Amino acid sequence: MPRPPAAIVSNSAADRAGETVRRFFRGEASRVDAVRAVVVIGDYREMHAYPMTKVTVGVRSMIRTTTRDDSLRPGQRFKRMDRIVGKLQRFPRMRLSQMEDIGGCRAVLPDLETVYAVLARIRRRWGHRAGSSTTSTRRRMTVSRRSHH
Repeated sequence: MPRPPAAIVSNSAADRAGETVRRFFRGEASRVDAVRAVVVIGDYREMHAYPMTKVTVGVRSMIRTTTRDDSLRPGQRFKRMDRIVGKLQRFPRMRLSQMEDIGGCRAVLPDLETVYAVLARIRRRWGHRAGSSTTSTRRRMTVSRRSHH
């Protein structure tokens, strides 16, 4: 399990680093400043690893408790650095500290009924921290995708 991060990056420092990267791509910041900014962004991204791992372990436990199925395991992912930089370029007013998809936890469940059962358990345990209330069901050819964000 990851440890708490060694470097703590404030939201304002992360936002400044994101703006420096934007300025670099506009030709307004030096390569040295851009490299320093990328290091800060990397540290900011890394800060999310420890709490995201704890969330993933918690979600795994709630899925197991709800379904009694050990094969249903959530995964986690962190946005790659090139994707973070690209998103900062595409959205010139976005602050890095407000980028909502730096990392995420995902579980593939067999049906919508299971999604709602696991979600109910998560909400009982975590309350308001359980995320927003958007549930989507998409059909692609013969594969059905159900998700809650």
